[in-house]
Amino acid sequence: MRIMICGDAASGKSHFAKKLGAILGIPVIHLDQEMMRIGREHRNQITAYIETIVQQPDWIIDGNAFGKDKEARIRSADHIFIF
Repeated sequence: MRIMICGDAASGKSHFAKKLGAILGIPVIHLDQEMMRIGREHRNQITAYIETIVQQPDWIIDGNAFGKDKEARIRSADHIFIF
């Protein structure tokens, strides 16, 4: 199952993603944390990372970065939650 969670800052996305991931046994990727780890200035690396993740059979990606590489996430998601 592939789940995209996006929305405003402090809307509960990460909390919801953690709980849902635990219930479903699906890995959770917090996009904001990954962008900090990679470096927000490294757009190509972030895009490549997201493209790799969305190829996996199961994932939950949360973040308020709806404008960043959203097409790959939307195209691959089975479910999309907007907070």
